[in-house]
Parts: sequence; structure tokens; C-alpha cells
Amino acid sequence: MIKLVKHRIFCRLMSRALLMLGVCCQNIDMQGQAVLPLNNDYWLSYENGAVSNNQTSYTFIRPFVFDTCKKDIDEKVLFSGYDAKPHKRYAGKKLFDESIVKYDTVGVKIYADPLFDFALSREINTNENYTTNTRGVRVWGNVNSSLFFEANVYESQATFLPYLYERFKATNAVSGQGRARKYDTGFDYGLASGRIAWFVSKKLLFSIGTDKMFVGNGYRSLLLTDNAFNYPYALYTLSVGKFKYTQSLLVLMGDSIPKTSFGVWERKLSSMHILSFLASQDIHLSVFEYNIYHYPNKRSNIDFAWEAVNPVMFVNTASQNEKSSSLLTFDMKVNIFNTLTCYGQLAASNIKDNGFKAANTGWQGGVKYYNAFTLRNLVLQYEHNKAGNKLGLNEDTLLNYTHHMQSLAHAWGNNFSENIIIAAYRHKRIFVNALYNWGSYGNKNYGEKEIKVLPGQSAYNDLKYFTLSLSYVLNPYTNRRLELGIMKREASYQNRSNLFFYFTFKTNLINKYYDF
Repeated sequence: MIKLVKHRIFCRLMSRALLMLGVCCQNIDMQGQAVLPLNNDYWLSYENGAVSNNQTSYTFIRPFVFDTCKKDIDEKVLFSGYDAKPHKRYAGKKLFDESIVKYDTVGVKIYADPLFDFALSREINTNENYTTNTRGVRVWGNVNSSLFFEANVYESQATFLPYLYERFKATNAVSGQGRARKYDTGFDYGLASGRIAWFVSKKLLFSIGTDKMFVGNGYRSLLLTDNAFNYPYALYTLSVGKFKYTQSLLVLMGDSIPKTSFGVWERKLSSMHILSFLASQDIHLSVFEYNIYHYPNKRSNIDFAWEAVNPVMFVNTASQNEKSSSLLTFDMKVNIFNTLTCYGQLAASNIKDNGFKAANTGWQGGVKYYNAFTLRNLVLQYEHNKAGNKLGLNEDTLLNYTHHMQSLAHAWGNNFSENIIIAAYRHKRIFVNALYNWGSYGNKNYGEKEIKVLPGQSAYNDLKYFTLSLSYVLNPYTNRRLELGIMKREASYQNRSNLFFYFTFKTNLINKYYDF
């Protein structure tokens, strides 16, 4: 029995690793990479360079294959300003300038690097220590500049502050990072991702993989974010003039926790349509449609929902019935004077049944100020998010806008009002980042009710969350860095206050959302 379980786990990891190899992806083609990681440090630096240099930027869907916009964006923009001389010795190059493994021949490029996050932290109020021990590997490359691939595998053991521990224990999932198995006072969890991207032509891209996406221009999104766990998907993107049309088919997991540690989660099928219009170099408009269906199941006599592969936008929302749910969103981004970007979103769920009401709608508004006050590489950002208490919810809970006990969009789910201020500054290889968000979510009538899937459906909470970090980037191509930081959290729920210091040595390619 034990051998069978180990064999199944190994097969799952291997199938995911193969399925994941590269697309709709991440990194930049500096040393052959094709995609830009979802990490916010990369994106703020990238956007700052693209906007301030008056370069067109199609970044509504992340991660994206860089070659789709290579004509309009200088690939060196991301790393301008590091001002570091390349090392001449082999060891110096591998540690500070390039990948550990580098195979570069005519037509084939392959790179590999270790992934890790070794963190030690201390909670000042209780004098409790917490640790993170993450190890992994990343492999990526391309073939003939038309086929791109990437695979990442993480294995982690970590201990968390009480508010995180309670949520992860209740949902059996560490936010955005995997299915959690409890041990002593911590959790054991793994994360595997990857993709394959194939440029059929200059206008058509196919991709398949297991990963997550971010759709929008802010720190948060009401459409789709990297808050939830990875999911398998297949998509294509068609570019015609100033229009880009993306369709994707995804497989998600429900919110019913299996009875055993290795039990199978209930699944659901989903489809996504995105139509983007680059009206000008500075105006980007997009419409997003997302639909969720029951997964084919012979035992429950559920047939495959062929609507999911329908390529025509809005048809699925117009024909929605009790066996499906929908989310429809409009997104806008406007660049001003090469220093400001204004962005916003309007979202509504299940409009066929509910129309447009405060309960089932949400909105976002934000602004980014690049090279603020003429200080190079300083980015300031303000953002407001608000959502009703039924946004993304359905009478059939299997059709909720969730995946693996986590919201597919905003980390708070729904029923919230939030403000965010971000300041990010880079000087050569030194990064300083500050984030302060404050707001409220939940229901005042719930009292001490048990933790729900979505924070907005649990007890009411007034939250203030502040983080400040100082980092030194050892290797900009893998974002390998040393980081020292502080976090302060004040929450009205259970009247909790935390002051938290940490030090970490990590490759910072993914985002971790603990601000709830």
C-alpha cells in the first residue's frame, strides 16, 4: 500500500513537471529566457522601464511570453540600472551573472537553477520563532525560438503565525502554494508548475501547462490572480492588428476537503475568454469572461460541458443556467506623460440571474507613479478594491469562483473594502519595498463563526497590514537575494496584533499573499 501511494505521488509529480513546461509565461529573453516571473519586484521594474521609455506594453495577462511583444519593448529594460560588471571567473559568473546550468547551441537553449527559500523569523510579542525550508529546481529554455518550455518544482516545510496556521489547517492548503499536510506545529506542502509555448506563427500562440495566471494591472485583481493554487490549463492567443484574443480551458478543484490525506478533490471545469484592444500606445482596454461548469462524471451522470470550448465570447454568459456560473469584467489601463499609469476594473458575477447589483459586483481603481519625483527607479502606487458579498458566489457551491479552498481573484474573496499603498525603490542591486493595506471584510453578524473558504464570508475583521523589506539581489536573472524585513498586522477579529521580523535567503520568483 505504501509503495502504491509513493508510486502515485511520483507519477503525479512527474506528469505535472512534464505538463508544466512553458507558456503564456514568464521571464525575458536575456540569456534565452522566454517569460517574466510573476514576482511583483520584476513587474514593477519592468513596467517602470517600459512606461518611462514610452514603449508599448501588453501585460494584461501574466505571465506572458516575452516574444509576443519583443518588437515594442527593449528586452534590456528590466535590468537597466544594475550597473554591475560581469564576473570573469567561472564561479562568479554562476553565482552572480547567469544560470548554474547553461546549455546554449544553435537552435537549442536549456537553463537550470536551484530554487530555495530559507527563512528564519521571530514574533516580538510572543518571542516565538518561525521557519521556512523550501528547496526546488527550475528548468527552462527554447527550441528554434518558437517552442518555449519551463518547469518548476518546490518542496517546503514551514511554521506560521497563528492566524495563518488556523486558516491553513481549516482549508488544508497553504495560500497559493499547495495542499498542506500538518506535522507537529507546521505544514509540509509542495508546488509544481510549468508550461510549453509554441508559436505557430507570429500571430498565433498555443500553450499548455500547470500554473497560475494574473489578469489585470494592479497589485490585486477582481478577475484572476496568482492567489490560488496551480491548475492545469490549455490556451491560445490570436493577435490581429491591435486586438488580442485569448481563450483558455482550465480544470479547478472544489472546496470539499477529501476525507483522507491522499483523497481526490472534487473537480470543476472552467473556460476563460479575454479580448484586449491596444487602442494606442497609452490606452489598453480589455473584456474578461469566465465560466465554471460541473466536471464530467459518469457516477453522477454529468456530461462534458461543450460550452466550455465555445470560442465566441459572451455566448456562455448569455446562456448560463443552473449548471454553470459566470464572471464578466471590464479592465482599463491608461499611461499619462510617461510617468503615470491609471488603471481600473469593473466586475459582476451571474448577471443573467442577478443583474448588476451592489451584492454581486466589485470595482478597482489605482494609479502608479513611475520614477516618482524624478528619482530613478522609484515607483509609488495607490489602489482601492471593493466587492459585494455575493461576488463570485453561487447557490451551487461547486460553481463558486474558487479553487482548492482559495479565491481565484482577490485574496479576501468578496464582501470587502480595501486600500493599498506601495512604494518600491531600486538602486543597482538594492531593493527597498514597502506595502501598507488597510480595510475590512466579513460579516458582523457571524461573531466567532468558523473559518470559511473566503475570508469575506467569515467573521468581520478590520485589518491593518504593513511590510517593509530591504533586499540585496545576488543574481538578477534568477532573483536570488538576501532579504531582511518586518511585518506588522493588527486585526479586530480576536483582537490580534503581530510584530514580525524575518531574514531570508531565497530565489524570489513567486508571490506569497499573507495579507488577510
